[in-house]
Amino acid sequence: MSQPQERFDVVVVGGGQAGLATGFHLARRNINFVILDSHRRIGEAWRQRWNSLRLFTPARMDALPAMPFPASSNARPTKDEMADYLERYAKLHNLPVRLGVHVDELSWEKDRYVLAAGDRRLDLGSALLLTTIVGLQGNILALLILFSSSALYSPYAANPFSYQQLPAR
Repeated sequence: MSQPQERFDVVVVGGGQAGLATGFHLARRNINFVILDSHRRIGEAWRQRWNSLRLFTPARMDALPAMPFPASSNARPTKDEMADYLERYAKLHNLPVRLGVHVDELSWEKDRYVLAAGDRRLDLGSALLLTTIVGLQGNILALLILFSSSALYSPYAANPFSYQQLPAR
């Protein structure tokens, strides 16, 4: 395999609410990171839902860090209002979101993790955050994986586990 083309301390996979909020906090800490999203536009996952969809939570509960949701506090935002809000949020906070990027593989090479996304290869420094909806059944994955050169840490695992325990592809 060729050498990675780019290096980031943190790669966030998924540019929805969780990914953007995570990006906000990473930026505040001056951490070198990137947010990858498979859609062509921020908020696209919301735009693709049925036309009558409204959030079940009131607007006062829908805001991301440092940006109120632009609706009356008891309003139930539409899917498009949420999508537009996410797009404005990413722009306001100048978040490094790369759109149209599908993550294909995470592998261990010599002494580091490398993420493959199409023809891009990203060398991961300290963390990979998966903040995306995955699976055909709509299972939500809000999984934080922190790793060093020898171990992965997951809040869903009772104990840290070695990267050698990851299933082979």
